Amino acid sequence: SLAAERYLKPCAEIVDVGTGAGFPGLPLLILRRDLKLTLMDSLQKRLVFLEAVLKELGLSAELVHARAEDAGQNPKYRERFDAALTRAVSGLPVLCELTLPLVKVGGISIAYKGDASEELAASGNALKLLHATAERVDASADYGARELVILKKHGTTPKQYPRKAGTPAKNPL
Repeated sequence: SLAAERYLKPCAEIVDVGTGAGFPGLPLLILRRDLKLTLMDSLQKRLVFLEAVLKELGLSAELVHARAEDAGQNPKYRERFDAALTRAVSGLPVLCELTLPLVKVGGISIAYKGDASEELAASGNALKLLHATAERVDASADYGARELVILKKHGTTPKQYPRKAGTPAKNPL
């Protein structure tokens, strides 16, 4: 979870999309109290759990009950964040559409992956349409091969993205 820490600027506003049990967002917040963290998930019960964890740890984060597709069209969240994080959410072509609309121009989306070569090869069209480039970074550890895929956003997301809920997963860009 901490592998992305060096890519997060001081006081960065970050969103952990599909946070689940709070990974990677919570460990990063524990390490970096300067981060402004938003934990986003489509299931309210996960956010109730995370609210209790945050209280127990004396930490503060915004909890957002929303699908990324809906949040990406909401002016409150669209192009707001310095960085978006995902771990075990979806394939890279789908993650491009779910996260890049949430990130400011010049910001990044960081996907935690195993071997991302095939997913990256399939992401060319999504990267082009969403005005981003991708870089693979080795984050291997004792427990196995891991990579971070860092998507750098170079332009404003076209208004039609993200498409309505469920569409990116069914028909990736």
